[in-house]
Amino acid sequence: MMVLAFSLLLLATLLNTALSISTSVLSHEKFSFFQFYAVGYLLASLLGGLVLVRWGRLPAEGLFMLFGVLLLMSVCNMLNMTMHLLSFKYGHNGLTTVIGNSSSLMTLAFGVFVLGETASILSLTGVVFLLTGLTGITLTQVHDKGNSQYDLRRWALCVIAYWFMSSLVMIASLLTSHVPKPALDTGLRVPILFLETSLFYFIASPIEKRLQRNPKPLFAFTPKQRVAILLWSLLAVVQTAVLFLALDEANRARISAFFWPLTSGLGLFLFTLYSKWKLREKYTIPIALSMLSCAIGIVLIAAGKHI
Repeated sequence: MMVLAFSLLLLATLLNTALSISTSVLSHEKFSFFQFYAVGYLLASLLGGLVLVRWGRLPAEGLFMLFGVLLLMSVCNMLNMTMHLLSFKYGHNGLTTVIGNSSSLMTLAFGVFVLGETASILSLTGVVFLLTGLTGITLTQVHDKGNSQYDLRRWALCVIAYWFMSSLVMIASLLTSHVPKPALDTGLRVPILFLETSLFYFIASPIEKRLQRNPKPLFAFTPKQRVAILLWSLLAVVQTAVLFLALDEANRARISAFFWPLTSGLGLFLFTLYSKWKLREKYTIPIALSMLSCAIGIVLIAAGKHI
């Protein structure tokens, strides 16, 4: 059970990193991400409904609870992605991802104090290393005055909001595994989550257009952008379906409290490598040492849970 949980966790991390990289690349395109996500999530919802839903098991016990948890997750996810993109715009891509990943520590506290899971001394030591590394990275960025292209004030506000919303998304995702099993067996989690998220983006898109005084018509995508939406939607369906499977297995193995810290830690290294070799972002020695501290923390957390 533990091996299966860790294997699914690793696969979910790889897919999530691929989705994060695609979002980072697309952040440089000149189009509205509100409109992109509105159409992308709607398409992903339709794809999920066709492939994942077991219509013969409807209606099922616990569907209202499932709708409520996913509604919380979708609202926070919209705000989370918005702040994520703004953080990319105003600051360092890799550093934004590091700080966002630190929100996974909130799920550790939630898992231990609310879900009643255990945390060994070794795992808690890992948390200390992780916090030390993330603090070091943040302090290094604050004192870095040499890069004039960053808007530190706006970046700080956006990344704090990104951290808070990311925490709520992760906690809500843990709660989906505690919904009655008949509701989970319907396979509705992915299409409902995407449909609810899409609706919020459809509402927000004309508001954003008016605030930015954008003369372009709504949802006027180029052929290249339409292909990007389709590919992104396919990746989102696969990634989220695997994510929910991994969360369910982690819940059964009683390691859900450490699911997001481990996923974030593993994803950090993958995204850092991408930023280093593709985006050519510079990492100072203090940042490198802080990242090493994060790595030690992740290893200790995993060892403490005998993964």
